[in-house]
Amino acid sequence: MFRQENQVVVHLHAALPIPLSLAVGNRYRQYMMIFIKPFFPKEQEMSRQVSFTKYERKILPDYRQRISSAESSQDVKKFFVYMVGMLFNEIFGEKITLEDNDIRLTPERSAGYQLSRELRANPELIETWRTSDLSDLLDRMAEVACNRYRHLEKHPEKTSSKIRK
Repeated sequence: MFRQENQVVVHLHAALPIPLSLAVGNRYRQYMMIFIKPFFPKEQEMSRQVSFTKYERKILPDYRQRISSAESSQDVKKFFVYMVGMLFNEIFGEKITLEDNDIRLTPERSAGYQLSRELRANPELIETWRTSDLSDLLDRMAEVACNRYRHLEKHPEKTSSKIRK
């Protein structure tokens, strides 16, 4: 505890409220401003996470409409890649440019999608992936696309009947 121009600053090792008389003591009661600063080790500090859900909400209606109107499993893959590309363009702008096969829908894998090595090695993506909800967003998009993909694979007669019309 130290005194500084009509202020007493008390450093605590816990975020527990303490009575003012204990923090200040009889000697310092005449001072009107008391600042209590809790001490938190770095491990306990909350990390900040960036949210991209506003971009997801922006493209979601068009994405769902395209996926539901897909006539073949290849259409589902194309729409998934196209819409994820739009999402990346909204988030990263010119910082990351997607090439062919940087993002693929892979329903046989647990994640449902795969990013290329070059894309995974991009420092901008690595930092954003670590500090945001981008992975959750892609997981949700891949889940919708994989469900539609599996449905079309199970019912090929619907696909072929639409193509013949």
